Amino acid sequence: MSPSPFRAEPATRAVCAIAALASLGLLAGRLSGLHVSDLPVLILLVAPYGLLAVMAAGVRRRRADAWTLLITTVLLALGGIALLAFQSPHPFTGPEPGLALSVIVIALPLLQLVVVALLGLGLLLRRLL
Repeated sequence: MSPSPFRAEPATRAVCAIAALASLGLLAGRLSGLHVSDLPVLILLVAPYGLLAVMAAGVRRRRADAWTLLITTVLLALGGIALLAFQSPHPFTGPEPGLALSVIVIALPLLQLVVVALLGLGLLLRRLL
């Protein structure tokens, strides 16, 4: 029985799930408590990974597109998690300004969403042409 070939779509969805959970874990670990007002920011934080997972489900038969999505997902996840990990404040420096006021927590997923949107448009144009 030969091993099945590696498929990029399930790997992309797995990387998306791990990256979203790691990002949420980093933020939850550094905050003293989450508030209802932080929910939109948390949704924004996991939105790029959700969109990449949906895009991965749509490229099952296009192997090159699936690999492009996997590589982009890994790069975005590593970069995003690293930025979130390095920007966390030192403990005992004073009160936390709140999740909604953290610039990196808002700017990072917006930049990731722009990259994902451009990637999606590029894949769509390549598919149509």
